[in-house]
Amino acid sequence: MSQYVRTSGSSKVPPLTSVKLNQAGPVQNTWYTVCNLTDILFNCVAFQILATGETLEVRLTIEGIALGVGTQVAVAGTTYQLDVLLGTDGTYWVTPNAIVALGLRNPLYMRSLKVEIRKTTAAGAGNLQCAVSYNQY
Repeated sequence: MSQYVRTSGSSKVPPLTSVKLNQAGPVQNTWYTVCNLTDILFNCVAFQILATGETLEVRLTIEGIALGVGTQVAVAGTTYQLDVLLGTDGTYWVTPNAIVALGLRNPLYMRSLKVEIRKTTAAGAGNLQCAVSYNQY
């Protein structure tokens, strides 16, 4: 039996869940797959590295379309959130931002989502971490 969270009216939304990557000793320019999901309400991507001066890239493929990469020069232990917005013309916009506290965004329904992350520099060997928050149908 599926567990659902009741929202206003009779709508039902599955519970919020997440998938996480904690890559020890990440190799420069190697893409690591965080998730490959179908039929979800996407909430957010949060990422960090435990080394200073690394440049991180997050690549999203939504419904088979690879989006531009979100790039962030990272400070060790600082969490960044990748904002994904749906434009009025139906295109997705991706922007990385440093965040103080993780917050849920307006969820976006996606038939499929693949999230990958890599570091493009070799400043240190700290763990590369990424989490994707979503509701699974």
